[in-house]
Amino acid sequence: ATVRRLLERRGATVVVAADGNEAEARLRDEQFSLVITDVAMPGATGWEVLSIARITQPGVRVVLMSGYTEKLRGTGSEDEPDAFLEKPFTAKGLDATVDEVLKGR
Repeated sequence: ATVRRLLERRGATVVVAADGNEAEARLRDEQFSLVITDVAMPGATGWEVLSIARITQPGVRVVLMSGYTEKLRGTGSEDEPDAFLEKPFTAKGLDATVDEVLKGR
């Protein structure tokens, strides 16, 4: 809810998925310019959502977030997020990450 409010303050249109399975379904049916997802969630994990995003929407930017940094994995493949946000983060940190990702850095 907090991330949603912070993104809406930026002027973003936010679409919320209740779990990873709903996120995957939305990625198959709707177009997005940015996906922000938690690594650990019910249904599909953030890593699984990332893979679906890369398949269904080439070019979509994906930010993963987690409080468990040991869950970070790096394969060097296309299944890498555009950014990783470590929890807890500040509103300023979220803004900076979104700005950077949308600029394509």
